[in-house]
Amino acid sequence: MSERLASGSRSVAIVGPYLSGKTTLLESLLWVTGATTRKGSVNDKNTIGDSAQEARDRQMSVEVNAASTEYGGVSFNFLDCPGSVEFAQEAYNALIGVDAVVVVCEAVVDRVLNLAPLFKFLDDWEIPHLIFSTKWIAPISILWRFYALCGQFLAVRLCLTNIRSVAANR
Repeated sequence: MSERLASGSRSVAIVGPYLSGKTTLLESLLWVTGATTRKGSVNDKNTIGDSAQEARDRQMSVEVNAASTEYGGVSFNFLDCPGSVEFAQEAYNALIGVDAVVVVCEAVVDRVLNLAPLFKFLDDWEIPHLIFSTKWIAPISILWRFYALCGQFLAVRLCLTNIRSVAANR
C-alpha cells in the first residue's frame, strides 16, 4: 500500500443512493480539474460516467464506471458506482480496492437511514470515507437532524463544512 500512496495516485469510489448526484459530482470533478472541456449532464445523456447505452436510456448507472483526472500533481482514479439496489453488490465489490470513498447523499433523513449498512461496511473494512451532501433545500432543523443521524452510523465524529461552489475559470 505504501508504494501506491507514494506514487501520487489515488483511487476514490463515489457511492450513494439512486439519484443522489454521484455521476453529476463526477462530471463536475472532471470539468473543474480540466479533464474534460464540458460538464456532462445525466438529463442530456452525455456524461462520461454513464457512457453505456443502457445507462443513458435509464438515466442511471448500471455498472461501475471509471474516470481519471489530475489535480495538484496527484492522479485521481474515480469509480462512479451505481446507486440502485439492483447493482449494490457491484458497488460494494468496487469499494474493497480504493483508497477512499465519497458517499453522496441528499440531506434527507430517510436516505441516511438507508445508508446505515454502507457506513457499517466502510467502518468494518476501515475504508476512509466522507459524506458529500447534496440538494440542501430543507429547513435548517432537518439539516441538523440529518447531521445527527449521520453521526449515529459512523465510527468517527462528523465535521460539518459548507463548501461554496467555486467556478473560477470553469
